[in-house]
Amino acid sequence: MSRKKSNWFPWGRAVYVLLALLIAWLAPAEAKSYYRLDANPAQGQPRNFRTMNGEWQREFTGEEPSREGLDTLMASGSGQLTEVTLEWLRGRLEQESQQPIQIYLVDLRQEPHGYANDLAVSLYKENNQANRNKNPLTAEANGQAWLNSLLGKTIEFFPLGKTDPHVFQPVMVSVDRVRTEEQVLAGTTMRYARFATPASSWPEPVVVDAFLDFVRDLPDNAWLHFHCHAGSGRTTTFLIMYDRLRNRDVPLDTIVQRQYLLGGANILTLQPKNSFEERAYSHRTKMLRLFDRYITETSQNQTSLSWSAWLKHQ
Repeated sequence: MSRKKSNWFPWGRAVYVLLALLIAWLAPAEAKSYYRLDANPAQGQPRNFRTMNGEWQREFTGEEPSREGLDTLMASGSGQLTEVTLEWLRGRLEQESQQPIQIYLVDLRQEPHGYANDLAVSLYKENNQANRNKNPLTAEANGQAWLNSLLGKTIEFFPLGKTDPHVFQPVMVSVDRVRTEEQVLAGTTMRYARFATPASSWPEPVVVDAFLDFVRDLPDNAWLHFHCHAGSGRTTTFLIMYDRLRNRDVPLDTIVQRQYLLGGANILTLQPKNSFEERAYSHRTKMLRLFDRYITETSQNQTSLSWSAWLKHQ
């Protein structure tokens, strides 16, 4: 007696293939990477450059915020610097201070970045989140590995964002030399410090701890120049933190307002463009308010409790 042949296998296989395709379609795609040109090669000074003793760059409504402690705060901020503007920065800050200073270039970028030949370049992924969730040492190693991978290749670097493509053009370059900012500064009188922070975000507790230790050990003549990519979100965030640390009697909202008027971002009122920024901005606002409480409480209690230890109890 012949047995009837089953049709399960071809149908079962078809269902399996369809399920596999559906899973692949629903799985999050790997964010596309771009080779980004970070700064105009012909720029005279870095974008969004400001010093703390400078004039307001924006108009204010209502009462003018206090400048208590601001004009003597030896700090400045900007977007990414080129190798040429690094030298410009040194001369400008030495002239600005009118006294001997030790300049620290404070690099806030977590994404892989550096110099290809003489160009300031970086690896860009969606929302500028390359290296997100990587610890500082891993981010640094990834950045060096990415720069090394450029050697010997002919690459076109593109300006990205709303503004840059209207200001400067893509550049095609045969890469025969790569350097990090730290390597460029090694032959100068300027010093380098990095506190890797994702774009639009609040720094991880270990990064804040390291920043607080760094500030605590600074010499009296230290001048800190903070930079991220555009000199807006991360640069303003750290300038607010530094201003708050140095001027502990000045309310946080006053510090936020004056950092905005000097040319930074209005960190507490930024309007998000997408769901990622909405989450990131909300978290940064919450953490900045907590940081303000941390400064107040540790000052009143005269304790050296670290930020990460304090945060665990909140």
